[in-house]
Amino acid sequence: MDKASQIALVCFIADPFDPPGYERFGGGHLFLFDLGRFLVQHGYSVVFFTRRNSSDKPTFDQIGPLCSIHRIMAGPPQELDPSVVGGYIDELAAAFEELIGSHVQRLTAIHSHYWIAGEVVRRFCRHQSVRHLHSILSLGRLNTEKGEPATPSSLLRDECEVRVFNSANIVLAVCPAERDDLRRLYPEV
Repeated sequence: MDKASQIALVCFIADPFDPPGYERFGGGHLFLFDLGRFLVQHGYSVVFFTRRNSSDKPTFDQIGPLCSIHRIMAGPPQELDPSVVGGYIDELAAAFEELIGSHVQRLTAIHSHYWIAGEVVRRFCRHQSVRHLHSILSLGRLNTEKGEPATPSSLLRDECEVRVFNSANIVLAVCPAERDDLRRLYPEV
């Protein structure tokens, strides 16, 4: 990969610059922060895209010469449950397409994290020749199998996961068990 190229890291359910444990459980945002830091340390230009989860945060921040973050205004500027964020997917997709336009010429890859970002990036990549890497984070069908209650966005999530898993250039599972669950629960992929 040419180090003059830019890599976009996309996650709409967590701001990668929030401190550990801030307003949520899990650590997906820390994974993205660490991945971005690693890429910058190796000379790559990184641009983060997330949803603005606080009115105190700017919509754009230049973190350094090789790193910036766009915080998209979709829904109220507060921490929201991921199932609620899914309801803003069309708004996120439209804003993402508009913002990423200035980066397209240098963009080598887009790495989405979780199904919402995966679907937004999938829509964008249909019209662009840029590699799409997708990290699963969790599988909706596995959550259902474990007895978690359905949410208003459960059906949308399932449809989007199948489309993303079938269209991304690379789908990243964090461990063999996640890979096996993907194969078992999504036979159409």
